[in-house]
Amino acid sequence: MTPTERRAGAIDLGRVERFAATLASASWFAAAGEPLTEAEIAEARDYLAALDLGAVDVAGAGDWTAAKRISRDPEWDPRWWQAEERLRKALLDDLAGAGETDLVMSALTKVTDAATRVVLGAASVA
Repeated sequence: MTPTERRAGAIDLGRVERFAATLASASWFAAAGEPLTEAEIAEARDYLAALDLGAVDVAGAGDWTAAKRISRDPEWDPRWWQAEERLRKALLDDLAGAGETDLVMSALTKVTDAATRVVLGAASVA
């Protein structure tokens, strides 16, 4: 069975592997400091709404210094992270119950490895 034919329950592992392969072609950090487009703002709002966070103001960081300040702000709103953590834990519980954890974690490790290689290089160039 090829990687694209493997499935873990309802998760197409080939799709996860294809996603990992696309990471190298993304233009990481190319728009850092640029104003957000309406499409980017809409995408962020849709994502936050899917996390049940309701209406949230979306704004970009003006430059790397602002991004650093924002990421280290002790007053940041952690609700998005908490929502993602709840979903992550629920997914892992579902996978463990179905005996699929090892297959899925292996596929996700490929995504993490690919992202790490690409993002570190792009970040150093940016």
